[in-house]
Amino acid sequence: MKSYCGLNCEECEAFIATQNQDNRLKTQVAQRWSVLYGREFKPEEVYCNGCRSGGTQGIYCQTMCRIKPCCREKQIKTCAECEQFACKDLKEVFAFCSDAKKKLLDLKKESFKI
Repeated sequence: MKSYCGLNCEECEAFIATQNQDNRLKTQVAQRWSVLYGREFKPEEVYCNGCRSGGTQGIYCQTMCRIKPCCREKQIKTCAECEQFACKDLKEVFAFCSDAKKKLLDLKKESFKI
């Protein structure tokens, strides 16, 4: 499953911790996010079923992610479809996950082949 920004959900620790109900991993993710985002995260706030799923989302997706609402507003599946690729918000994602950039660029290339 791919997220809007190109992250592979199945490789994301928040997603893995949620799917496996792994409280130890949720605690580790909460500690890392607290440092990364300069805001205290609690393990119970680390919750993710994938941002493109219809299920309940964790605090990051609900309040901090700017990619998800942008893609939903534009009615696009991923940022690869966006005319403003790669915007400032997406570049922030690429700064900590260069693999997301590669995946979105691959999707863009594929769309030109159609």
